[in-house]
Amino acid sequence: MVKEPAVLVDRKLSRVKGVAWISNYYAKWLILGIIIGVAAGASALAFYFALKLMEQLFLGLIVGASVPEPIGEGGSLESGFRATRYWLIPVSTALGGLLSGLIVYTWAPEAEGHGTDAAINAYVRPATYGLT
Repeated sequence: MVKEPAVLVDRKLSRVKGVAWISNYYAKWLILGIIIGVAAGASALAFYFALKLMEQLFLGLIVGASVPEPIGEGGSLESGFRATRYWLIPVSTALGGLLSGLIVYTWAPEAEGHGTDAAINAYVRPATYGLT
């Protein structure tokens, strides 16, 4: 039985369309993966530099402390915690707590609560929290 040329052309085109669909599928996920990876990396860097900035602000400027660095990052075994104004450590801690509370209250009210205790209770007694 001889097949018509139109049937052969349709089969070849369907294979090409299938390959194109698969390559579009992988290209889409590759691009999405790159975008998500770059966004996650930028967020991690922003968080790291924000922590360093707050460390410098609250410990360096207010307390006058020099925090020891790990050996791999330029520290030494002789370096230790030194502060010029020890009495300002509780003030710096209170200011940090007030700032974090203000941030949570203003921009992330869903993060309020008791934290770990509430999570453990929700796991142990799900009916209490309406999770059944």
